[in-house]
Amino acid sequence: MFGVGGMGGLAERQHILHSLVDAGYSDPGLRIGTSPARLREELIRTGHLLREVLEPAGTALVMDALRLLERQVCRVAVIGQIKAGKSSFINAFVQKPDLLPTDVNPSTTAVTNLHFGSRREPENSAVFEFFDTREWEQLANGGGKLRELTERLVPGFQPDLLRRHVAVLKTRATSRLGPEFLDLLGRCHRFATLSPHIVRQYVCQGDSTGSIGANQTVGRYSDITKSADIYLPAGPFDYPVTVIDTPGTNDPFLVRDEITRCSLESADLYMVVLTARQALAPSDVALLRILRGLHKERIIIFLNRIDELPDIAKDTETVVASVRLRLRHEFPGADIPLIPGSALWGNCAFAKKTRDFDHCVGRRAVNYLQDREFLQQGEFVHPAESDEHSSVNFRRALLLASGLKPIYEALNEFLRASHYVNALRQVTACFSELARASDNVARQELKSLTQDHTPLRNSATRTQDELSRLRGELQRLEEVSSIIDRSAALFYERQMRIVTTELSALRRRLLDMVDARALKERDVLASKLLVGTALRTWTFDTQAMRRELADEFTDGFRRAEAQLLDLQQETVPHLRQLLGVLVPNAGSAAESEIVRRPVPPPTLMPLGATMALDLDNSWWSQLWRARPAPLQRGREVERLIKTEFRRAVEELVNACERNLTEHVVATTEWSFGTCSRIARSNAQRHEQLLSHYKSLEQKIDGVADSQAVSEQQHYIRALNERLDRCEAVNRRLESIGRDMVRDLLGARA
Repeated sequence: MFGVGGMGGLAERQHILHSLVDAGYSDPGLRIGTSPARLREELIRTGHLLREVLEPAGTALVMDALRLLERQVCRVAVIGQIKAGKSSFINAFVQKPDLLPTDVNPSTTAVTNLHFGSRREPENSAVFEFFDTREWEQLANGGGKLRELTERLVPGFQPDLLRRHVAVLKTRATSRLGPEFLDLLGRCHRFATLSPHIVRQYVCQGDSTGSIGANQTVGRYSDITKSADIYLPAGPFDYPVTVIDTPGTNDPFLVRDEITRCSLESADLYMVVLTARQALAPSDVALLRILRGLHKERIIIFLNRIDELPDIAKDTETVVASVRLRLRHEFPGADIPLIPGSALWGNCAFAKKTRDFDHCVGRRAVNYLQDREFLQQGEFVHPAESDEHSSVNFRRALLLASGLKPIYEALNEFLRASHYVNALRQVTACFSELARASDNVARQELKSLTQDHTPLRNSATRTQDELSRLRGELQRLEEVSSIIDRSAALFYERQMRIVTTELSALRRRLLDMVDARALKERDVLASKLLVGTALRTWTFDTQAMRRELADEFTDGFRRAEAQLLDLQQETVPHLRQLLGVLVPNAGSAAESEIVRRPVPPPTLMPLGATMALDLDNSWWSQLWRARPAPLQRGREVERLIKTEFRRAVEELVNACERNLTEHVVATTEWSFGTCSRIARSNAQRHEQLLSHYKSLEQKIDGVADSQAVSEQQHYIRALNERLDRCEAVNRRLESIGRDMVRDLLGARA
């Protein structure tokens, strides 16, 4: 875990000092994804070169792999309760202090996607999509998930409650947009050039009454904006990154809270922003419970606003210790990075003008910077009196104290261990096999064409021999292709049998656990009431139930994963044998990389969904006020436990089944698909050579004439050029493989 200290040091301070300039900050240590980005780009370039030496059957797989690489984008969701400083943190995180507005109410129903290094749209452009008529009506009438959630969680819910909620949106939107309101639904606004003024119109709430005033453009379209996509230069990200700015949790408006929860599923990494003055408030705990089911390496916690603490150094240590204690309870055994800092300090460090220091200069801050040795005694000069050297020193101190560097380090560590790096490994192995196969076939063709070759010895007899040999090779390749197809079908079938069997048994175990716990809770409650125990209320530990189900589900997933990996490992020798037939004497060492794909971890998001059972007073107090008989109360508790948790179990297992099925399809394609395409590519090359010899056969009568010899020499030159390109691609792929081990895999070892 990251602590509050250890971020300084004279060598680091000097390194950063020389890197700072008054216009901002530029340091290789503040780059994200440099190594995987470089390898990805090199792999893409090499893939395009590989296409030039492959037949169509092989290029199809290369194109699939290139599309996979081009689509790779690390999605980082920034989440936390409202007013935790998420927008300020994002500005500091992406090193753009003025990107998102922080001086107006930013609340909105839209999720804002900030795309860095994307090639989908031009840099500094934006696309804002609006709800369409159907979506707006569904929102207004409470249909779909929103209505279901509301009916389950809001005691005594009446449809008018939600309609009144949404009516506020409609009234405000109509006030701002007038007749334009209905015309805009279902449309989008595109901007080729982005400005803070534009952002404020779509992602800021503005005046909650919708009245027209001096700031009438602030929040003009926010009430009907469904999503905001902003495309920016790469910034500190060498690897393509999308930062997802979510509406805050603990929002009294149910729509925003639900949108935030739903947006969690699509992210790769979660930055949870807490505020130091109220760290791990009830809404934070609820959010962490949702994230508890996600892969533990996918969470980074930023403890923001330590600059607001009375005694920054002492109070930060106290708050960090308290948060870590709670994390150990919620995530036993996990090592979740917990990083204290200040987004305000980070933004000041990147600000272009020294007058911005006035926002964060104060005796408490200076004492903390000096206490942590980020700033030397006597080194501080008031910004108004500072020279360039003092400005750089103060920027460096603020940056070190902001917590940004450990955040970047944690994100880089995540990338090195992510499925993106696994994809790079698999694509490299696939490209290597295809390149070696192409190289091998080219050498065989050259051997056939140049063996005992002189202009006078290309005889009809030799041409007939080669034709006969090539026909035999083609028949053998057809047989190998048939074996590959049958093996792939069997491999897929065996994998799916594992998935179906294991998940069916897992579903049954989970449902049995729910039923047993519900029955036990019913009997305990009823028995206490029957013996006359005076109970004013009753509580049910949903978190204990969640943990039990999560543990059982994870164990069941691991059993299925182990069987799939064992089957994949069992298949490696068969693949090696097939590759040996297709690429003889190639000395391949990467066969197992093609098939042994890691199984993506399952999501436990359904267990994190808020349930009626989580309500401390409302539902339970209603049950008690109804004064049913003891057995009726017990049965009602049993029914509610079963209803809530059975629904979660079904969603859980179904999501896992989709996940595993996608994995099985991809694994089959990337293992046997590679062999199949090599076989077909080889067959196509043999057919071309066969066509060449048939052409020679028609021209040769005894000894080849000069035209036939010239054509063959031209064919040989083309093959030599092809072989040179194959060798060049092979060298590049070998270099990529070495760099990957050194820069990525070696770093994880």
